[in-house]
Amino acid sequence: MAISDYFALAAIWLGFAGVVGLFRFGMPFHVPKKGKSSLLLENGSKKSEQKETLYGFLGWLSLGALFFSAFLQSVSLLM
Repeated sequence: MAISDYFALAAIWLGFAGVVGLFRFGMPFHVPKKGKSSLLLENGSKKSEQKETLYGFLGWLSLGALFFSAFLQSVSLLM
């Protein structure tokens, strides 16, 4: 196998992981709720606020994995 095949294979798996992560954790850019389930009606808890922060980070990580997989596919085509 040529090195471009390894780049393409890594890009496929990284893209798959990015898509699964986005489906699991959601898109990272949304209206921040600060731990509240409704924006106006209740107080948020510290645990749900931490979960929202973690999901935001993992969403950005998944989105980055998708972009990096596209870059790897481009590199594998140019090799």
